[in-house]
Amino acid sequence: MAAEKTPGGRILTMDLIYKAIGLAEPTATAILKQRGATWGPKQVFGFATGPDIEHPVSFHFSADEDGIWKRDWGTPERFVNIAAKKLKVALREKSPTSVVIAARPWSLDPGEFLYTGGFYRDGLAASASGAKGFADAAIAEILISNIVMLCQLEAGRRIEAGQTEI
Repeated sequence: MAAEKTPGGRILTMDLIYKAIGLAEPTATAILKQRGATWGPKQVFGFATGPDIEHPVSFHFSADEDGIWKRDWGTPERFVNIAAKKLKVALREKSPTSVVIAARPWSLDPGEFLYTGGFYRDGLAASASGAKGFADAAIAEILISNIVMLCQLEAGRRIEAGQTEI
């Protein structure tokens, strides 16, 4: 039996999440341009995280032509705060926020929101805030799908290289 090659370290890293965000940006921007997907801003703020990620990775996607945040939308900080709370709910409840809101709204804590846009899958979570809830949720879910795919690609690469020990 051949000796195992040097362990490769964790598969999920902050760099991998940044790469997933980069892959998600064109699709998120296209979603934000769809008629009816937004209520004002064509921008979202959000976060993504997973096991052993030191702190959630933040992102901002914009399809606004001028990229300017208008005052009557509220402050960008408010949307960052809402996205952070959506992420917290998805992580705590191990469920998309749409499921939490529809099936068990009593599990929300004071200060949390009845807004969809947080997604959870197998220890991974993402959130988005700024568009309509279904668009926020789609963007978060796409981001998680990208993270899963990149992790699977990395695992396959390691297997091919004989790096089967983490």
